Amino acid sequence: GGQENANEDAPENNPSYTTVYVGNLAHE
Repeated sequence: GGQENANEDAPENNPSYTTVYVGNLAHE
């Protein structure tokens, strides 16, 4: 998946995905 598909991929149900997403936001 990708960050753009986060909403469709339901990141809330994927701990690993959420961590990566939050991690990128922190760097931003």
